[in-house]
Amino acid sequence: ATVARMEVASDLSAGAITDTALFYQNSTSNPTIGQGVRVYLAANKSVTRAAAIQANVTSGTNGHSLSLLTNASGAVPTEKVVIDSAGIVAVGAAAPRAIEVAGSGSTGSVNLLNIETVAASQYSGITIVRNDPTTATLGSSINLSRTRGTALGAANVVVSGDTLGGIAFSGAD
Repeated sequence: ATVARMEVASDLSAGAITDTALFYQNSTSNPTIGQGVRVYLAANKSVTRAAAIQANVTSGTNGHSLSLLTNASGAVPTEKVVIDSAGIVAVGAAAPRAIEVAGSGSTGSVNLLNIETVAASQYSGITIVRNDPTTATLGSSINLSRTRGTALGAANVVVSGDTLGGIAFSGAD
């Protein structure tokens, strides 16, 4: 059987990243919010049964988000991961505010946010494990914070009766 494929290549440039391919919507006007391109990856000739990588204009100044789309068996691809133009990552969320990674090296942090405005029974949870067989004095640490704000970084004051958080300690024997 004949195999057809597209190859895009550029000359190797030692120690440098080379711009090799550009996919875009051809237009004589500036793009508007919501426009973009999607590259499909599929085992068959179908854009409705495939995974995809998508670039989407998110601001009037030409800011772009990057999305990964996947599909369940028999379903069209839907967005599963988004990196917005500010670098904030959302996994399985409607808006890029579910996971924020900031800092570098030992100052890096992961913030899991669950901003709930309707159902009071929803909560966020995380398990942190430090695997270190030689240093008994260093363990995992966690900082629980609470705000009544709905925007990332909001610092709205809590009120009397608000639950600020909870911690459960456990160990394996």
